[in-house]
Amino acid sequence: MTDIRITGLRARAVNVPLQYPVKTAVGTVATSPLVLIDLQTNANVTGTSYLFTYTPLALKPVRQMVEELAAVVKDMPLAPYTIDQLMQSRFRLIGHTAMPMSSHIFQEFSAHLLAVRPTCHWLERMDLAGPIVEPVLQFKDGDAHFGDAPGAGIIWREKEVDRFLV
Repeated sequence: MTDIRITGLRARAVNVPLQYPVKTAVGTVATSPLVLIDLQTNANVTGTSYLFTYTPLALKPVRQMVEELAAVVKDMPLAPYTIDQLMQSRFRLIGHTAMPMSSHIFQEFSAHLLAVRPTCHWLERMDLAGPIVEPVLQFKDGDAHFGDAPGAGIIWREKEVDRFLV
């Protein structure tokens, strides 16, 4: 995998309406403010992910932070563990703490993570990005099925992404 190098990173901010608005103690959350991330490589393979910012107010600053991180990873070998260690060393203040795993949001990745965790429990279904991603993650008879595509299976619906750009 070290022959593959990161060539760029694209970040876009979108504010997507939720199919089922969430009622909280402070009000109703009707949209899903997301920063979409495309990690480009010299192998013509693009990794896709997104960050949920909870509030539209955070979209632009979080997008800018992600764009700034592009300079950190550009030209690095595509080595997830090494990159994770680098990021932890740059952003850690007090070291590792024992943090239990929970499935709350980001169902595309949570389904994969819970499948390999010995402490696996229920997958909470909260489709934050539904209108802007192809429905690769399927639910049938109470189970999540994520197919056999590599990665989390996130494929952007570009017309919808353009529609919700901030």
